[in-house]
Amino acid sequence: SRPPRRRTLARAAGQCRLGRSREDGERVARRSVAVICIRTRSHAGAITPRYWGATLSLNSRFAPVLKRRPGVQEGLILSTCNRVEVSVTADDGADVESAVQGFIADARQVERGWVSPYLYAFDGPDAIRHLFRVASSLDSMVVGEPQILGQFKDAVRAAETAGTLGLHLNKLFQRTFAVAKTVRTETDIGASTVSMAAAAVQLAGRIYPSIAEQAILFIGAGEMVELCASHFAAHHPKRITFANRTAAHAQHLADRFLGRVIALNDVQAQLPLHDIVVCCTASPLPIIGKGIVESALAARKVRGLTIVTNNAGSGEFASRR
Repeated sequence: SRPPRRRTLARAAGQCRLGRSREDGERVARRSVAVICIRTRSHAGAITPRYWGATLSLNSRFAPVLKRRPGVQEGLILSTCNRVEVSVTADDGADVESAVQGFIADARQVERGWVSPYLYAFDGPDAIRHLFRVASSLDSMVVGEPQILGQFKDAVRAAETAGTLGLHLNKLFQRTFAVAKTVRTETDIGASTVSMAAAAVQLAGRIYPSIAEQAILFIGAGEMVELCASHFAAHHPKRITFANRTAAHAQHLADRFLGRVIALNDVQAQLPLHDIVVCCTASPLPIIGKGIVESALAARKVRGLTIVTNNAGSGEFASRR
């Protein structure tokens, strides 16, 4: 039998609609209930996306508050290391963008004018297309990374628990998951293992002859650091060190990956002793500043220093050497 025809990523996630056919999807989009998605943009140096996400990820606490906004009928909050997205259904004609802006401003206890420059909205079919692209990892910093779909499913479960996921959002996200599965199985987007963690290891592999000869410092103890540590530990580095504001969380990772723990205040002194640094925290301020890096490079003399960061304070995922 003939193999299934391969779809392009654009067709798989860009042209699908909610429902079993294009006409069905457009009929849903024309209903009195609209779907709005607002996502934070990452601006270098802006204290925004993950600072909000540290709180907004708690669907059980904030999704019911979102649902009480004028015109909002259903709500779901997706919070990852580089995005905060609020998806809602609302009464026809409701000013949903204003309602969600007010919700975020109140949640972070800031003025609306401080929030609005970092937001943009999708409405109706554009919102559906956007969610399909995000869940399919077409909108990720590392295209094809598989973590986003799991984060979406966690957000849906949290919204269900909070009682803010109704018929329309539930149908939309079930269709979103089906589209993401189609993209992953009928295209080559998942042909190789890609993620932030895998990209960091690949980068280090191009810089150093052997990761096994390098000392690695992980700052933070969240999901991304754990994933990075798992990838790097597979190469048996010379030394693994963890630093985190909560020492118990760092110790948990150190026990798992046979590493050691240092206090966050000791990072500056310990930085010159490491070759690779992975920093991923929810801190609104940079953990490793320019002065600390310059001091470490001076102490290391001719030996370079590779820093991979997805820190909220930096607003970017970058490598510096």
